[in-house]
Amino acid sequence: MTGFFIKKAFFDGWDNLLSLIVLNLGLIIIIAAAAYLPMLLGEGWQVTMLVSLLAVILLTLYNGGVAHLAGEMAAYKRPDLRGLFKAIGKAFPKSFFFGLINAVHIFLLTIIVPFYYQLGGVVGLAALSLIFWISIAWWLAGQWFFPLLVQLPGDMKTILKKCFILFFDNTGFTIFMAFHALFTMLFSCLTALLMPGLSSVLLARQGALRVLMKKYDYLEEEAEADRRKIPWDALLVEERELVGHRSLKGMIFPWKE
Repeated sequence: MTGFFIKKAFFDGWDNLLSLIVLNLGLIIIIAAAAYLPMLLGEGWQVTMLVSLLAVILLTLYNGGVAHLAGEMAAYKRPDLRGLFKAIGKAFPKSFFFGLINAVHIFLLTIIVPFYYQLGGVVGLAALSLIFWISIAWWLAGQWFFPLLVQLPGDMKTILKKCFILFFDNTGFTIFMAFHALFTMLFSCLTALLMPGLSSVLLARQGALRVLMKKYDYLEEEAEADRRKIPWDALLVEERELVGHRSLKGMIFPWKE
C-alpha cells in the first residue's frame, strides 16, 4: 500500500502540476508577508511572535481551501481554481479552530520549553521529554485533519478523535507520511516552495486517506478478517486502473501516446 501511495502521490501531483503551482503562490505570499511584516512594524520578539502566530492561522485557513480542491484532484477530477475562496469559506469554522490550536501550541512551547530547560534536573528533563512526545503525537495525528475534513466531514471533536484513531491504528504509515512531507518540502526549497510545494503535500494526504479507506471498507464488510493481513492487491485494483500505466514519454508528451 505504501508503494502505491508514493506512485499515486507523484502522478496526482504531476497531473495537476500547474494548479499546484498556482495554489503554492498563495502560500508563498502568506509566508513572505509573515517574514516582511516584523521588519515593517519594528523589531522585537513580541511582534515576530504575533505575526508568526497569525501566519499559522492564515496558512491553516488557506490550506483548508486547498485541501478541498486537493480532495477533488485525489479523486481524479480537475477542480476549478476559481472555487478556492468558496472552499476556504466552506472549511472556515473548523480550519480556523485547527489553526488556532496549532498557534496556541506553538506559543505555549516557546514559554514552557525554556522554563523547563532552565529548571533542569530530573523534573525538567522529564517534563521536556513529555512535552516532546505529546507534540510529536499531535503533529503526526494532525496530518489526517484536512483529509478527514474533506472526505469524512463531521464536527470538530469527531474529526480530531478520528485523527488520533488513524494515527494509532496506522502508526507506521503516518510516520512515513511525515517523512514524505519532509522530503517534499526539502525538495521544494530548490524551487523556493513553488513546486511541488505544500499544496502537493496536502494532495498526497488526501490520496493517502482515499487509499486507506479501502482498508476500513474491507474490514466493515469482513468483520472476521485479520487486520494484520489486508489484501491490498485486491483492494487497490480499481485505484491502480484509475492511476493507469505511465511512461516517461507519455508524462512529458501525452499527446504522442
